[in-house]
Amino acid sequence: KTRTKSDDIIKRSKKVKIDKNFIDCVNGLLLGDGSLTKCNKSGASSLEISQREDRIDWILKLKNFFMNRNIDCKIYDIKNYNNSKRQKKLSTKTYIIFGELRKKWYDETRQKYKKILPKDIDLNRITIAYWYCGDGHLSYSEKQKCYSIKLGTYGFTKKEVEYLRDKLY
Repeated sequence: KTRTKSDDIIKRSKKVKIDKNFIDCVNGLLLGDGSLTKCNKSGASSLEISQREDRIDWILKLKNFFMNRNIDCKIYDIKNYNNSKRQKKLSTKTYIIFGELRKKWYDETRQKYKKILPKDIDLNRITIAYWYCGDGHLSYSEKQKCYSIKLGTYGFTKKEVEYLRDKLY
């Protein structure tokens, strides 16, 4: 029998170590700048995360995280649209688990398959930590003399952002 690409994806997907911690981490990445490619015919998808070049340590930690769970991935050099800032992009091979997560995170009826906030999102400390590391920062207000944490929510609707805000408080 001739092996197909789908056969390879299924075989590769069976080796992935999936647990709640894995799902929480990926959900945190998807709350930020992480994205899942459109599913192929086998229902599999790949995860992509881009960060500024000076965030290479974070990208390397993520690569190690995925490789320890039998998820093959590579890091690429990319340039943004105006070629002013170099970035690093981590991209996994296609896996069935990412296709399953894509069904929760993307509404294919929305323009350009825009991300949506899954109704069953668990905003626990792991999910929030990965969200912060992937798309958050610490901000200091001179006026109020205090620090605050900012979390990126750029792709979500106002209603989804308010839902996240309410769950965090």
